[in-house]
Amino acid sequence: MPIELESPINRITEKEFHELDFRIMRIAFDIHNDLGRFYDEKIYQAELERRCSKAGIETTREFQIKLIHKDYTKPLFIDLLLNKGTVYELKTMKSIVDPNRIQTLNYLYATDTQHGKLMNFRPKSVEHEFVSTQLNHSKRRNIEVHDPAWAKTCYTEKLRHLVIDLLYDWGAFFDTDIYLDALCHFLGGKEKVLRKISIKSGDVTLGTQTIPLLTEDHAFCLTSVSKDIPAYKKHLARFLNHAQLEALHWVNLNRSSIGFTSLSNESFCP
Repeated sequence: MPIELESPINRITEKEFHELDFRIMRIAFDIHNDLGRFYDEKIYQAELERRCSKAGIETTREFQIKLIHKDYTKPLFIDLLLNKGTVYELKTMKSIVDPNRIQTLNYLYATDTQHGKLMNFRPKSVEHEFVSTQLNHSKRRNIEVHDPAWAKTCYTEKLRHLVIDLLYDWGAFFDTDIYLDALCHFLGGKEKVLRKISIKSGDVTLGTQTIPLLTEDHAFCLTSVSKDIPAYKKHLARFLNHAQLEALHWVNLNRSSIGFTSLSNESFCP
């Protein structure tokens, strides 16, 4: 089973979600008024769980998801799963940022649900955002592969097949870090794959930077660029020109369009 859930999910309608959310937000505002805004995230999780349970709302804290591929397992934990099917993520930070939204979408994709909520208890008033998607497991597995500029060698083809297998197993659209963790596992582990390389300007070494390596002088990168892709490619070429590498193999997960591109360093001297 590529995605294993702690318990079965109850997929609710948008109307049911908003009816539930109206109740949850009243509880969240009451908590903020009673406790204030300076506790750690776990305190608000515990209190929201307590008050929801008291109000008759079924609550599972730290609901576990397992993304499984062959001998690799990636655990994910939802802060609160309410009424067996509604994702709530709690934060205590200056303001909600894109990585928080991406994290919540990861949970919607993994549970094959469409509606979730982000709540931030640190501001003067509870900050909250809806997070939603129309994508289901079937749609996320409907990918198109584009690889005319891919250098096909034994190690690059291994990478390409690994990426495609993961996408067919888990679906596209997850945060790239989730796929990268799995790729590192299958390519020999993070200690072997994530290595420091020298960055030079002319004959001067500016320092080192960590990047995933396929071999000693072939690197790869995994991105989810959807805008200005040609400009992004130019900057990757500039990076390669100052790195002590022969080639950089770029995998771009642009929604359901999966691009494989190999860039060569013409000035590479082993």
